[in-house]
Amino acid sequence: MMGVLSWIWECCVTLSGLVRYGIRFSRMLILSRADSAAKIVALESQLDASLRRADFKRRYRFSNSFRLLWLLFVSCWSGWKSFCHLMEPKTVIGWWRRGFRYYWRFVSRGKAGRKKIPLELRKLIRQMSSENPLCGEQKIRDSLVDLGYEKVDVGTIRKYMIKRSKDPSGNWLTFIKNHMDVSWAMDFCVVRTVGFRAYYVFVILEHGSRRIRNWNITETPSLEWIIQQLREATPFGEVPRFIHRDNDGLYEKDVSIYLKASGVEEVRSAFRSPWQNQYIERFFGSM
Repeated sequence: MMGVLSWIWECCVTLSGLVRYGIRFSRMLILSRADSAAKIVALESQLDASLRRADFKRRYRFSNSFRLLWLLFVSCWSGWKSFCHLMEPKTVIGWWRRGFRYYWRFVSRGKAGRKKIPLELRKLIRQMSSENPLCGEQKIRDSLVDLGYEKVDVGTIRKYMIKRSKDPSGNWLTFIKNHMDVSWAMDFCVVRTVGFRAYYVFVILEHGSRRIRNWNITETPSLEWIIQQLREATPFGEVPRFIHRDNDGLYEKDVSIYLKASGVEEVRSAFRSPWQNQYIERFFGSM
């Protein structure tokens, strides 16, 4: 019985080895054919471009299809530089950088905003903001509702309020400096790869020493992942008094509950006010 089992085991090991070698052979066969096909297409495209150039007396410009083909070579073929006979490799890199700029221009293109409110209401908001410097946008909006006006978004009220050089209720920079050694900051930064994939970099920064308490990278940030990063940044009860953050929807209410349970007070920056979390924003700019 033991002899039969050992024979079956040896047969299984032999078959698994043959399958493994077969997979390697098929892979090398497919890759070699793909490499040869890429070389042929690269040479033929340059030959076709040179023939078209001979037909033009003026300076010839490469077609968009030719540029897109070589951008595909840059992304998928490691030996493309050796076959650049009609142009320099830096020219192809310049095409790729231009495509990257076009991509970001498309991603960050302007979108339709809120509808404009009547001129009478705008003047009234400015007047109320000027005569009541201690009133915020929430108070002004509630007052407008009491006067019979339609309820307007807080961001719209803030847009038409009087801009003052200093906050009458206190200076934000003074608060930051007074609590420099007991405050941290956390934020996300989006990094794009060569293939335009998005990676999210999460950083927790000390204000006083500018030391990075914790950082990590992920493709799919989640609430559980963020709380785990906060745990790793505060070992053995090393927690700050304040932690500055923006109003990202990824945090939700559970992050606030976790920080409150840890004895940390949240300091949220206002909407569209990255200057209120300036130290970590400056770090991302340097990075």
